[in-house]
Amino acid sequence: MRIAAVIVLFHPNESLVLSNISRFIDDIDLLIVYRNSKETICFPEEYAKKIREEGSGENEYIAGPLNKCIEYCLKEGYDYLLTMDQDSQWTDFSSFLKEATLLKEPDTVIYAPNVNYLYSTEKAEQEVESTITSGSLCNVGLVKQLGGFREEYQIYWVDGEFCYWARENGYKIKVLTNYHLSQFFGKEARTIGGFLCANYSPIVYYFMFRNMIWMCREHGSVTGLKCICYTSLFYIRGIVLGEKDKTKKLGMILKGCINGLFGKFNKRMK
Repeated sequence: MRIAAVIVLFHPNESLVLSNISRFIDDIDLLIVYRNSKETICFPEEYAKKIREEGSGENEYIAGPLNKCIEYCLKEGYDYLLTMDQDSQWTDFSSFLKEATLLKEPDTVIYAPNVNYLYSTEKAEQEVESTITSGSLCNVGLVKQLGGFREEYQIYWVDGEFCYWARENGYKIKVLTNYHLSQFFGKEARTIGGFLCANYSPIVYYFMFRNMIWMCREHGSVTGLKCICYTSLFYIRGIVLGEKDKTKKLGMILKGCINGLFGKFNKRMK
């Protein structure tokens, strides 16, 4: 088994990134550091033999870099690719990897950790509808066979869309509930009244709402009215009560909804 990992960096906090990488680098064969912004990180000498740097420093979002890494892993003979976010921190990656590689089920395309303790540990393995990109151990061959990640989605719902597509084609997404990953979303803060706000950039809100509607158009009930209403309430309330650039962000949400409802996009072919 050859295991590669990719971490996509965008205006990273160097000390935090190095701390997060230290939690898993000893257990993998290669780490691809994909730069979506100009900053560089000075890696310790002991990491050098495992690190391959990619990316021009321009923001390529998520889907494109992941597909490039899948292609590289296929070419170089890596079996699995661990996809990581710069704000994610493992507690027990070594044990997670051992269990996942022992299972190695031919119909499971992603093994994922219990992110932010979302799942009960009553069952050690749990088949789920979807998981986030960060912490996902992806079967390289199966991801390629399924057509990779949707680059039209750019950043938001890239993970959810791929998971639903994989399940529609008979593959499984499994969470190993005894192993944990802490993940921060945006720059979370509390608003007036104690509500959460994410403080995402306007372009992220655009993709979030456009892609959510695209998901509904392509995959049906998986992103139905309940999901759309909850997402709208949560993020719009946070913008209005606690975020800066309210007008611009709300305008991008409106634009995303219009393009999601009426814009053309290419559906996947089974």
